[in-house]
Amino acid sequence: MNMPSYFERSKPGPLEYVRPEIPSHSATNPHPRGGRSIDRAAPVQDRIRHIVDSAIEAGFTTFDEAIEAYYTETFDETSPLDRDQRLSRNRRLPRLLGALRDASKDWSHWERRGFQEQITQGAEDILVDELELFRKEYPDTAFLREVTSSELGGGQTAGTSRGLRNRRTFQDNLPNLWALATTLVARTNASRHDSDCEAVLRIMETLCASQSNGS
Repeated sequence: MNMPSYFERSKPGPLEYVRPEIPSHSATNPHPRGGRSIDRAAPVQDRIRHIVDSAIEAGFTTFDEAIEAYYTETFDETSPLDRDQRLSRNRRLPRLLGALRDASKDWSHWERRGFQEQITQGAEDILVDELELFRKEYPDTAFLREVTSSELGGGQTAGTSRGLRNRRTFQDNLPNLWALATTLVARTNASRHDSDCEAVLRIMETLCASQSNGS
């Protein structure tokens, strides 16, 4: 005899709806380990193991593949997952990459080799794209001719009005390359005197000259 879904309480009171019992995840899942919840106070190693097992149970080959899909797949724009993905790309992913970069200093050379290669390749792509875009913005203008010819031999310094103007142009249009050149000069010049900015400006001018001569 089947128990009805609605029944009257033994004590006087309103009718109460009883939800049909739903089988637990572990009862229908061939891999119950991934379906179990885990205590938030469990050791980090146990919690990570649980996440890795859950990713594999969900059809991913590895946990890394699940992370890759999270950041690279295109989701429904109206879904909370899409909004979370965009927010993570903008805020949490940069922090994650920074944490990985710092942590990799303690990895073995074999462990960090591939990671560092990808960082270097990514930096190369960004800087080359930045230079190419700059060349499109300044294909053969007076500014570029000024930078690649007269300034290289004209004795101009970064403190002159024209030098300041060109420095701002470089900073605005080549922000990553300017930051890299500035860091390299600062770290190799212990005295850090006023010529640092001029040295950076010369590096930028030389790169522009190379681009101009190669076009």
